[in-house]
Amino acid sequence: MTKADYCQQQIVRILRDTLVILAISVALGCGKSGSQATGGHSTPGASTAHASGQINNESDPIPSNLPSVRVAVVEGDRMLRRIEVTGTLESESFVEIMPEIPGTVVERRAEEGDRAQAGQILAVLDKTEIEIEVKRAQANLQQRQAELSQLLAGNRTEDIAVARAARDRAKAGHDNMLRNRERYQALHEKKIFTDKDWDDFIAQLDQARENLEAAEAELSKAQTGPRREEIEKARASVAAASADLALSRKRLSDTEIKAPFNGIISKRYLEVGERVETNRPVFSIYDDTALRVSVTVPENYIGVLAQGQRCEITVPAYPGEIFEGTVRVVGEQLDVTTRSLPVKVIVKSKEHRLLPGMFARVTVEMGWIDQAVVIPRDAVRFREGMPIAFVVKDGRAYERALDLGQSSMDQIHVQSGISVGESIVVSDISDLTDNQQVNITQAETGEAS
Repeated sequence: MTKADYCQQQIVRILRDTLVILAISVALGCGKSGSQATGGHSTPGASTAHASGQINNESDPIPSNLPSVRVAVVEGDRMLRRIEVTGTLESESFVEIMPEIPGTVVERRAEEGDRAQAGQILAVLDKTEIEIEVKRAQANLQQRQAELSQLLAGNRTEDIAVARAARDRAKAGHDNMLRNRERYQALHEKKIFTDKDWDDFIAQLDQARENLEAAEAELSKAQTGPRREEIEKARASVAAASADLALSRKRLSDTEIKAPFNGIISKRYLEVGERVETNRPVFSIYDDTALRVSVTVPENYIGVLAQGQRCEITVPAYPGEIFEGTVRVVGEQLDVTTRSLPVKVIVKSKEHRLLPGMFARVTVEMGWIDQAVVIPRDAVRFREGMPIAFVVKDGRAYERALDLGQSSMDQIHVQSGISVGESIVVSDISDLTDNQQVNITQAETGEAS
């Protein structure tokens, strides 16, 4: 056998083997197609779908490498719109109590954690010096009142007689000094009176004249009564003395440090024997019956947010228990960084169990939505932080960007991006891409609602 004959035999053998392999492959392919057509090995609801989005039949073969997905038709439903935000409980009324006056603590009547009533004495400062001030102010007021009463009553006859007698004595003394003046002056010129003796005499004469003038003024006053100006001056003195007494009494009252309202003593900063000042707190107190939560609400909810809206508050300390709340303050300026609005919610504390500092979850009711689009959580995927879903049309999955609203354990409200009546992918969406052909293994109505 020549080399050419050998090569020809090898080529024929290879061609024969190739034809056998092709025949076997065709036979196996026909058997698989027949099995699918008769339903011998397929399960109900697991067949592939047309490009139109319906389940496939035996006349529409779909490439086996297409991703298989389940779809659901979105239906609208009536839904109570809510927004859930978080914050920290704070006391609506919180005060650091400072003493009105400085002083030394002589008594402490409250401790941290005590419940205090408005006006209850929490501590007492030393009163000794202030009590003396009060007594002095009382005596001064009584004196000023007596003087005013005397002016208003006018002088009695006996008072006028006393004033006249005093005037007569002053006049006699003054006249006697005048009569002696010439004689004492002659003695002084003769050097019998020294210069000092003469000066002393002149001083006595001047004093006698002043005494006479004062006595005559008193007599005239007694006869004519007090002037209006004198009465007004006396009245002003009484008013000033009364104000001094009131101030002293207030200082005495300020030695008792009292609670400004009903609440819980959260901090005590003083000790007995310690000197306290007016610029340093001695107690902290808060009202635990009215707490608040400061939260921020996204911009897209501002239009339906208003004061007085009902809220539900939950705290981890009491799982499953709901506390009632009300929107009290809605901010007037949007935070341009977070695109949110500050809101304050007032919480009713049941039996004083809520405490400032607790973490709180606030749910605000925003009203009802008649045709709300709600889809399963499994239908939502996040790409670079943005939520997306896939809508199936004509056998292809199209990516849609979503604007999400409130959510529950297994469903999410879609505010925009998907409409009622559309079919969405509810399984195996992690590997899907936009405008990708898919194999629908199951189509259900109402699953997305």
